[in-house]
Amino acid sequence: MDEILVVTFTKAATEELRGRIRQRIRDALDVLEGQGPDDSLLQELLTKAIEIIPRDRAVILLGDALTRMDEAAIYTIHGFCQRMLQDHAFESGAPFAMEFLETEQLLRKRIMEDFWRQRFYPASEEETAWVASLWQAPEALLAGLGGHLGRQDLECIPAISEEEVSHQAEAAATLFTQVQEQWQEQREDVAELLRENKRLSRDKSKGYGLPRLEAALELLDEFLAAQTVPWLLAAELELFTNSKIHSSLKKINRILPIILFLASLRSFSRPITA
Repeated sequence: MDEILVVTFTKAATEELRGRIRQRIRDALDVLEGQGPDDSLLQELLTKAIEIIPRDRAVILLGDALTRMDEAAIYTIHGFCQRMLQDHAFESGAPFAMEFLETEQLLRKRIMEDFWRQRFYPASEEETAWVASLWQAPEALLAGLGGHLGRQDLECIPAISEEEVSHQAEAAATLFTQVQEQWQEQREDVAELLRENKRLSRDKSKGYGLPRLEAALELLDEFLAAQTVPWLLAAELELFTNSKIHSSLKKINRILPIILFLASLRSFSRPITA
């Protein structure tokens, strides 16, 4: 029994083989004891065996094999490799306590959870809110990466350094301060333009209906009162972009007064480049 290795492909197959081998040994033992099944192949094998060793010795060996069946070396291919690495840990340099994973998904999940803790737990409240708006949990981020993790040719775009990130953060802060100052100076001009202009669509859901507009003005006040640069732009702030305003104008005479604040807000909402 110690000198036999049986290797198959799946855990289910190893259990099936173990059961079949145990039953075959049981049948052989019964035949030697005169009460086994009528199996010509088994009879022939045992006849040849007792020509080499005494019958009593064969009974003892089969009984011992049956008793030690749980120790039999019956493995899947991966299971056998794991056993060899553990038995020869010093030679292979493998850890003694290794866990066999049938799929990579569990390992990927653990790695993503570690990344999530290290990257986002210490993050600012604004960054955390931004992350939560995109992915509610590590599993969502992992799912978003899809099948890309297995590829060797992936390249992060843009590939920027910490220094460049710092530079862009400073540029964003400067631009945000500029937008705040212009809003204080031009708020009433913007509000009057959007409230009074008769050429703007007043559709309640898509246009500049007054309840929607007033709510958006309050939201913009709150947004621009922030002490630090916000990570998120509320969807309703779209009402203050030139593109939205012009798309909501009636076709006749789409020219509006130029308001510097609207252009600055548009610049702030765009990605900042070095």
